[in-house]
Amino acid sequence: MEIPTLSFSSSFKLDYIFNKPVLVIIFVIFLVAYIIVSGVLRYHWHNYGMRNAGIIFAQSLFFLVSIVLFVVMGLTILYY
Repeated sequence: MEIPTLSFSSSFKLDYIFNKPVLVIIFVIFLVAYIIVSGVLRYHWHNYGMRNAGIIFAQSLFFLVSIVLFVVMGLTILYY
């Protein structure tokens, strides 16, 4: 028994849409948006006295997971 596959017509290729320069531009846009949102979050965390252990843990986790995700995205684009 053969598994059916989804295929596009031969005239439509995803390589025309998702090539390396386009992916790098998308990555940079996400990075800039992340920096802006992180700056706003950090400002509020710092200025409004959110310094208890739970907030510090959440803040550390937020930045560590973000770093891992951006490294994975960068490596994916690098090897695309």
